[in-house]
Amino acid sequence: MADQIADLRRFAANPDQRIPWGLPSLDILTEGPAAGEVHMVLGRSFVGKSLVATNVLVNNPNKGIIFFSLEMPARQAIQRLYAHWARVDHRAVQQMTRNNTLPLHLDEMATALPYHIIVDKGGLTLGDMSLYCDSYARYFGERPNAVIIDYLELVAGTKASGEGWQRTEAVAGALKDWAKDEAMPVFILHQCTKEEPEWRPPTQNSARGAGFTESDVVIGMWQPWRNPDLGRYEREMIRNEVHFNVIKNRVTGRLTTTPIQMILRDDLRFVDMSLPGGAEYDRPN
Repeated sequence: MADQIADLRRFAANPDQRIPWGLPSLDILTEGPAAGEVHMVLGRSFVGKSLVATNVLVNNPNKGIIFFSLEMPARQAIQRLYAHWARVDHRAVQQMTRNNTLPLHLDEMATALPYHIIVDKGGLTLGDMSLYCDSYARYFGERPNAVIIDYLELVAGTKASGEGWQRTEAVAGALKDWAKDEAMPVFILHQCTKEEPEWRPPTQNSARGAGFTESDVVIGMWQPWRNPDLGRYEREMIRNEVHFNVIKNRVTGRLTTTPIQMILRDDLRFVDMSLPGGAEYDRPN
């Protein structure tokens, strides 16, 4: 216990105890993961979970982060990252890619985010991720400050194994142990079950049948405009809205009673409308 108390004192003295989400309300409620913690975003496909990952990357420019993009090729991740970082409409970035007119400014992003790594190799195991963390330490002289995994079902080919939610549940438990063993803050993206409507708030049961939410923090994510009961005008009025809720929180104990309302801009930045005036993250220079 004496060693554990000493470890707690070192943690308390660390000014960078946690890695922020870069989404103001979520940072107020959960503070972001610390070493050994897993913070999960839970939502249906195409609600914007991968954009949470790019927000974490852009808003932590001086942190060392490995983004394990197990589904999306690095090329697509870079396009999204650039739209956010340069504050350019993501559709314009896609058009520039099609027309081979990408600006020289794109190269500056690598200088502005010097400690971020995107790994898009599929089927990685947790052991493989440990090797990447070790390689990162050899190259940069220190271990990464955090990892982002997109998404849980693709760790070690879980989705393709045919074992369904039982296998994903086992990986979720193993990931929690891995985070503690590696003393690593982990952001993990996770799919809801297909039966879960994209327009309803996820709950603790939303991952049943697609995995187990064994995490320190679980955040739900949904798009209310997808509700088929809304009229066309109502849907258009809220088309850019993305809502979040904090379902589980071992860190601060704070949960949400009303949705956290955010606007997803054309440059893929989130504007937090739950705070006065609509807050954006003031990222470090």
